[in-house]
Amino acid sequence: MLPSPASVKCHMTMPLLSEQPVSLTLTPDRTSERTYLPKAETLMDTLLLADAGYMDLDYLANLTRHGGYFLMRAGKHLNPNVMQATDAKGKILDKLANKPLKEVLRSKGRKRAVLDLDVAWKHYSCRMVAIWHQQDNRYLCWLTNLPRPRFSTEDISKLYRLRWQVELLFKEWKSHNNLKRFSTVQPHLVEGLIWSSLLSLLLKRYLCRAAAQKVALRLPMFKMAKTPIGWFEPIMKSLALQAKSQLEADVAWAIEFIGKTCKRSQQAKSRKDNSLDDIWRHLNA
Repeated sequence: MLPSPASVKCHMTMPLLSEQPVSLTLTPDRTSERTYLPKAETLMDTLLLADAGYMDLDYLANLTRHGGYFLMRAGKHLNPNVMQATDAKGKILDKLANKPLKEVLRSKGRKRAVLDLDVAWKHYSCRMVAIWHQQDNRYLCWLTNLPRPRFSTEDISKLYRLRWQVELLFKEWKSHNNLKRFSTVQPHLVEGLIWSSLLSLLLKRYLCRAAAQKVALRLPMFKMAKTPIGWFEPIMKSLALQAKSQLEADVAWAIEFIGKTCKRSQQAKSRKDNSLDDIWRHLNA
């Protein structure tokens, strides 16, 4: 009888500007995510985008003290007190103040498209943006300490979409870098295969960035990941043989090939405003 398959978690930190992971930790599936947050003192003047599983009020308070910023999805279980509520136009909604969050979000009647809230727990308070999602018939909520005068509710919504780049990286990792189920019970072998898969991804992304720099365009990483046939294997072979001259030639050819074949295609209007480039343009407008 075969043993039940085991799972691992990959805790990754990735700067959005480089799209290149800078830290990765492998842990058993049941390990808490919060332990692997980047150190708060290293994030001055930096925005941390994180999923709901990484929420830790003490960490958020410490991050704020060190001059850092955060934006993370709020879990469904949260129920802080709402100290103040405004709508998308900044109108104060007195009837929603001084109530538990769940009571505010589940109130009967017409749902407001956007709520911009000040919420508080016993020892910490911050801003929460709640946007009504018609398809799910509920509010989607984000916690942040980004200042309201500089960042609108629309800015908050678009900023959090940038975190999707991490999800795309994992999709790229699984689909095009052989990160999948391994038929072995040897933990060291599994870990080695995971790291080998990650190194493959990092090398491909490095070459894509080099090609982007050469053609002076931002190239889509996922499109590059789907086109390694013809250029990736020769590079790995030259690396294995330590053939320096051939490796230089293989890398140069790969960069030339990626720059010519992996340019961004025209997006449909329905998706255009959600692309990474268009979100950057909105935030910099």
